[in-house]
Amino acid sequence: MVLMISEYFGKNPAVALKGKVFWITGASSGIGEYLAYELSKCGCKLVLSARRKEELERVKEKCVARGARSLIEKASIDVDRAIMDVNTFGTISLTKAVLPYMIQRQKGDIVVVSSGIGKFGKHLLFIWLTVPNEIHPFNIFIRCKQTCITVTVLSLQGFFDTARLELAQYNIGVQIIMPGPVKSNIVENCYTENLFKDTPQYKEVLKQKTVEKMPTERCARLMAVSMANNLEESWISEHPTLIFYYMGQYFPTLQTCHMVCGKCHSEASARRRDADFHLMFYEIFGQDATVALKGKVVWITGASSGIGEYLAYELSKCGCKLVLSARRKEQLERVKENCAGKELLGPCDQIMLANTISRVLDPSFQKDQDILVLPLDLLQLNTHENLAKDVIKHFGKVDVLVNNGARGQLAWIKETPLEVDRALLELNVVGTISITKAVLSYMLQQQGGDIVVVSSGNGKFGSPSAATYVASKFALQGYFDSARVELGEHNISVQTVCPGPVESNIFDYAFTKDVNKPLKDEPSLSGLLKKNILKKMTTERCAKLMVVGMANNLDETWISEHPVLLIYYMNQYFPNLTRWIAKKYSLAMVKAVLEQ
Repeated sequence: MVLMISEYFGKNPAVALKGKVFWITGASSGIGEYLAYELSKCGCKLVLSARRKEELERVKEKCVARGARSLIEKASIDVDRAIMDVNTFGTISLTKAVLPYMIQRQKGDIVVVSSGIGKFGKHLLFIWLTVPNEIHPFNIFIRCKQTCITVTVLSLQGFFDTARLELAQYNIGVQIIMPGPVKSNIVENCYTENLFKDTPQYKEVLKQKTVEKMPTERCARLMAVSMANNLEESWISEHPTLIFYYMGQYFPTLQTCHMVCGKCHSEASARRRDADFHLMFYEIFGQDATVALKGKVVWITGASSGIGEYLAYELSKCGCKLVLSARRKEQLERVKENCAGKELLGPCDQIMLANTISRVLDPSFQKDQDILVLPLDLLQLNTHENLAKDVIKHFGKVDVLVNNGARGQLAWIKETPLEVDRALLELNVVGTISITKAVLSYMLQQQGGDIVVVSSGNGKFGSPSAATYVASKFALQGYFDSARVELGEHNISVQTVCPGPVESNIFDYAFTKDVNKPLKDEPSLSGLLKKNILKKMTTERCAKLMVVGMANNLDETWISEHPVLLIYYMNQYFPNLTRWIAKKYSLAMVKAVLEQ
């Protein structure tokens, strides 16, 4: 967090570091190489060290092209030495060789490139072979036993934490940088019984992309920011690894439990980077949705496309009976056929027949009996009670109502007429409340039920060019937060889902400044639909996480990829700072996108 703030508001590395002499070990490739490039752009003088002199010369030439002055120093390391000699003693030895000159000058900085393993230890090789670019201090060797790696990294942590205290009197700073998975070739030279790259049974591991890796350039840039601002400790990683940094720091017991249970493998870790901690926990340890939801009657509004469509597919795999509602009946029929596994059309052709209720979970499944297509217009309030009666007549009950139907918005406040505001609020808020009240009377009679409200990240924080849409989501948050308290005594739960950017067509029909012209029909704005402005979650993944929340009765869930998920947390715990940053930067960012 501190590093991110410093990147935007801290010292400019080109000013703070200009003219300084930097000695970089391990500079022939990976982080060391790209750090040299970043520092050369800042006008630094460089000493480049590693074993491979020809690679150092290559790096030097590139640095000189950027205006740097470099020295080449070939450092010899015997690969047969023990890992402690390389990682710990070698680093300490080189530091002590430089230290007298820094003390004599009464000035200097020591930067230690540690590792995420310094925050959370690992006990088996393959847990972290899935993070093949883990960086270790000033060298490129790791051993087969990860306990040994942990020892070396933590020993350096302890050594340099102490050195920071001792050397402060000489105006010498000590900075520890902890990268996670980075795109480099470090694992090609790690230890097994032989060098890793020459071990046949491990060669394929090097080709696998098992977790999100940070580009080496980005890692080096953040390191330069940290160095320019004298940050004592910096964590640099993509998620999900960054989550483990925070778990190791603030929830060490939970992290230990997580590892002991054997859940810390690459596939699971790669999934757990796109939701709040609570939801991620229940994805691993919570109730099985195929047990918790089987046989329930679920009414989904907005089921003809997007999140509603894929939620129907996920719930069908759980053995639920479905009511599919939206305005476009032909699209609802398509979704129904896909749920039943009879035909696969359009964007849904990746759904496997083996996952449908008709083939696996419920042999007694009957398409026309267990899936009801019920066209619905949220603005036709006088039809909602009769539609609810139709559902009760068909199934005899409603266990879950999923309020997913809504429209988005892209229009500035000053350009949006009141009729657009009214139309959007009538649809998103009043329509949702109306259908809820139509179903609620039956849930009260049966003394049980679940109401799921698909809100948005914009139900938590504002966004330029979507003020009325944000207002509608804030309104739903407030209304259903109150409903949760009132209805609890009747065994009716209320769950609010806050997705971030998701691959769907919600903006095709988003309101613009013309109430009769959706975004897809607005020539000046329709091009935005083709732009990948933010990293979007797949619709399937969003639906899967929603089902986890439903199966475990979670009151509120956040579902988003980063960086948007980070904004959820910042807004929750640092609201004033988040608003200040938003005022300063978000408007300009949105304008830049709209003007492209």
